[in-house]
Amino acid sequence: MSQFFFITLDNPGPSYQNAARFAQHAQRVEVFLRQLYPEFSGHTVKLLKARKKSKPEWRIALYRGWSSGMLVEMVADAGMSYVAKVTVSWHSRVKQLVQDMFTYLGAFLLLLYLFCGIFFARLIVLIVVAIPFLVAYAIFAKVCEYVVARSAAIVLGNNFDDNRCSDLLARLQEILLPASSPPVQTAATTCAGN
Repeated sequence: MSQFFFITLDNPGPSYQNAARFAQHAQRVEVFLRQLYPEFSGHTVKLLKARKKSKPEWRIALYRGWSSGMLVEMVADAGMSYVAKVTVSWHSRVKQLVQDMFTYLGAFLLLLYLFCGIFFARLIVLIVVAIPFLVAYAIFAKVCEYVVARSAAIVLGNNFDDNRCSDLLARLQEILLPASSPPVQTAATTCAGN
C-alpha cells in the first residue's frame, strides 16, 4: 500500500511533459530528502533514472541499510499533462534485489522455454502455453518479493513505519504544492505494504 497526492502546474503553462521542468521537481525532492535524512545518520538517497515510457516518471529512493526505506515516485498523468501523481511507499534494498532477481530469472526461463520449445512445437502453441505460466510466475514473484522483504525488515529492523510515511507525505506536499493551491486529492491508504 502507498500514499499519494497530485500536484498541478498552472494551465496553460509548462507541463510535466517538459522533461526539464519535471526533473526540477524531482531534484527538489532529492535535495529535501538529503537534508531531512543526511548520510552521516546512515541514510542513502538516490535519484533513480527516469523510466522511458509514454509518460515521464521519476523515482527517488531513500534507504537505511538493506531492510528499510521509502520510494517517492512522481508520474505525469497521460490525460492531463499539467498534473503529476506523487506516491510515497515502503521500499528496501532487499525488495529491489528480490524484484531484480525474479525479473532476470523470469526472462531467462522464458527465453529458454521458447528456444527449446521452438524445436518441438509450433510457435503459437508455445505462446498460448506461456501466458498462464507468465501470470503464475508474476504472482509467485510478487508474493516472494513481499515475504522476503518484510521478513528482512522484521529481522533486521524497519525504520520507516506508517507514521514516518505519512509525515514524509505531508512534508512533500508542503514543498511541492504552491501555498495558494490546496492538493487536488490525497489518499488515505497505508504505506506498510507494497
